[in-house]
Amino acid sequence: MEYLKTIRLPDICEGVHPVVEDETDADPFNIDHSKLETKKKPSSQLMSYASEIRLIKSWLRPSLEELEERKVFIGNKKHRLTLIFDVDQTLVYSSLCGNQLSTTMRPYAQQLIKRLSSCFEILLFSAGEEAYVAQVLNILDPERQYISKALSRKHCICIDTQYYVKDLRVIADRDLREMLIVDDNIFSFSFQLDNGILITPFTGDSNDEELSFLSTYLIELSNESEPVKANREKMSLVASSIYSS
Repeated sequence: MEYLKTIRLPDICEGVHPVVEDETDADPFNIDHSKLETKKKPSSQLMSYASEIRLIKSWLRPSLEELEERKVFIGNKKHRLTLIFDVDQTLVYSSLCGNQLSTTMRPYAQQLIKRLSSCFEILLFSAGEEAYVAQVLNILDPERQYISKALSRKHCICIDTQYYVKDLRVIADRDLREMLIVDDNIFSFSFQLDNGILITPFTGDSNDEELSFLSTYLIELSNESEPVKANREKMSLVASSIYSS
C-alpha cells in the first residue's frame, strides 16, 4: 500500500502548559485494511508539490557553522534505524483554551511508539519551543521507555523568519542513510526529502486512523537494507536530483 499524504503548514505551538485529553483505548492494529480504499499515486501527483519544491530549491543551504551551533548527540544507538516524529499535528493536536493549551493525542500514538520502539530508535523533533516539547514528551512517554530524545525549535534552521527546517544533519552521531522523519509539513524536512514521510495533519478527529497505516509502512521500511532509498521509491515524492540546477 502506498502511503500518500497531503501537505499543509502546521501551526507552531509556543511553550505553554498543555491540558491532556484522554486517548482512545481502541486497538490500533485490529483494523481491517482490506475494507479501506487503496489509492495509487500517479506520477502527475508530483505537480501538487510544484510550488513547495520551487520554494525549497530557492533556499540557501545552512552553513557548517549554523549546523555546528545546533548539533546534538543522541548517544548509544538502540537500533540500526532512527525514526524521528514531528509533534504538532503529527502525534498531537494542540489548541488554546483561554490561557492554557489543550493537547489531544492522535489516536494510537502511544501504541504506535511502543510498537515501533522494537525496531527503531525513536526521537521527537518539533518546531515548538523546548518547554512545550518537553511536556508533550511527558505525555507520550512519561517513563522514558520508548523515546530517546526530543529536539525543539532551537535545533531547527529558520528560513525567511517563518519556516523552521529540521535539518537531520544536526544529529551528529547518526547516519542520514539510517534516519527517517514523519511530518505533516514538507518544508520541515526540505533538506532531506528522501528521508521524509508525509502524513495527513491531525486536527483532533477521534476517528483518525492514519497512525495504524503508518505503522504498517514503517515496519516494512525497517526490513529494507536501504530504507531511505526504499522510502523515496515508495513515496514517489521527489528524487534527490531536485537540488540540481
